[in-house]
Amino acid sequence: MPQDKSRDEALDRFWTIDELLPSKQSTPRTPPQPHSTEPVELTLDPPAGDAAATGASPLTLGERPPRSAAAEKPLVYHTIPPREAAEERRKAAPIDTYHPENSLIHTVRIYRWPSAYNYYERFMADARRYLHVDAPPCPREPFFSYVPQYAQLTEKRLAWYLYWRSQVRQGIYPECDYTYLLLYLYEIINLSGEDIPPAEGLAALCALWRAYRATYTRLDRFMGEWICDYCLIHHLPPPTEALGADIETLVVSSALKEFWLDRPGEAGGAYVDALIRFASNYDYGKSKFAAGDNLALYDRHIRGAMAHVVAAVAGDRTHLLSGGGLQDSLLSRDAFGGALCAHENKYRIEVDYCCFTRSHELRFLVTDIIKYSENRLRAHLGIKSRLGLYALPNDIRALIDAYMNEALPRKQAMTPSKKAEAAEEKRYAPLYEPLSTTLSPDRAAEIERASWQTTQRLVEAFGETEPEPVETPAPIPMPEPTPAPTPSPAPRAGLCGALETMGLADFVRAILDSNTEAAKAAASRVGMMLDAAVERVNEAAIEASGDILIEDSGSGYAVIDDYRDEVAGL
Repeated sequence: MPQDKSRDEALDRFWTIDELLPSKQSTPRTPPQPHSTEPVELTLDPPAGDAAATGASPLTLGERPPRSAAAEKPLVYHTIPPREAAEERRKAAPIDTYHPENSLIHTVRIYRWPSAYNYYERFMADARRYLHVDAPPCPREPFFSYVPQYAQLTEKRLAWYLYWRSQVRQGIYPECDYTYLLLYLYEIINLSGEDIPPAEGLAALCALWRAYRATYTRLDRFMGEWICDYCLIHHLPPPTEALGADIETLVVSSALKEFWLDRPGEAGGAYVDALIRFASNYDYGKSKFAAGDNLALYDRHIRGAMAHVVAAVAGDRTHLLSGGGLQDSLLSRDAFGGALCAHENKYRIEVDYCCFTRSHELRFLVTDIIKYSENRLRAHLGIKSRLGLYALPNDIRALIDAYMNEALPRKQAMTPSKKAEAAEEKRYAPLYEPLSTTLSPDRAAEIERASWQTTQRLVEAFGETEPEPVETPAPIPMPEPTPAPTPSPAPRAGLCGALETMGLADFVRAILDSNTEAAKAAASRVGMMLDAAVERVNEAAIEASGDILIEDSGSGYAVIDDYRDEVAGL
């Protein structure tokens, strides 16, 4: 038994890991030694050669060494932690700062790209080498690349590109692959400055986009941003003339829409169009009344009313429509995003600008201007329904009314021939009305006798035997007629008669006299509010003559001048 027990213990110890590991030697710990905290003066020798060269004496700790040329050199950061890179970029000073004129862009700052790279250096060298090289006509050569460069061109592709580019520079735009367009765009972006004058480069960008945008619609997605960055970097205004009507496409696709807009009050109308399209909660083009011929009327006069208001408040820099009263916004972005750019042409742009698309107050104001202008158009067209407004100031209402009163054509007065024709028709109208006579027994008996006589003649004419004599019945005794009452005057015909029948004659007379209080009282007597009475009168006028009678003159309701004489006799 004792032997078995020792054997079991030996087997158990085999599984003890600690016994298999080497033993650690404990290192005796030295107790901390007491030390003095009193200051001690030390003398340091300068590095070898410095003392002899400068004649400097040993320094005492705490003294500053003399500044040398090496000490004046700035520190060089070989690496920048990622979290500090943004801070370092913000600390860098811009290489260019300017303030555009006549623009919603107030300040532009251009920064160098913070990190250097050289993998497009060959592209720059090739672009400069081929800038003024042309090629004779040659067959079109297919080419595809996500980031095209000259080094990717075979001899045939290079010959086609140089020939195609020479044609484009002459205003001729042959069919070509999309990749050649990108290569030419990269060339203009990178060489503009000393190699390509910025104005010529901008004209080439605009012409190339307009020539090929129908074939390659993908150009619309980024050309607005690239042209905007190009203009901001080279201090160029938006190319409104070079783009023509196509500029609207770039405004829609651009993040910085304010770049493309003229300052309010200037000659251009892009600002007015942008307000109507981008700063309104209501699209008048979706109105059921803006259809057919009315659409052209809506486009002309709603835009005209907006332009009239904008021009009137352009001098007031505190007004929302003139860009005043709005806080500046900051836009910071990389220039030419997605394009091939060498390091020398890569920039970061910061823009301080008046952002009108984010102001709720401006959106409410523009929406009310559009709706009030449409209400005036609806009144002109004889449409009863009106759009509700939020809170349009009275001075803006007055400006819109002034424009509409001047711009909308007045109803033409009747010519003398038309008036004579209407008078003749009125004179002959009673002749076609049914006769009105009183009841007479003698007249009735005479009519009956004549009827029997006619019957006898018919029987004699068509009968084969001699007809029996027809006895004429004795007349039926009729009571003596009572005298008819004196007839009351017949009601008037036309619009005046309709107004009298509805009980609105007093209301129209009050409107003629410009007496608003009397008009309200007359409307109240027939159970209507002032606006409801106006609509009811205009409905009757449309039924009678096809036109409304009362309009809103801006200072109150008034009878249209062409119809004052017609209702003056009420």
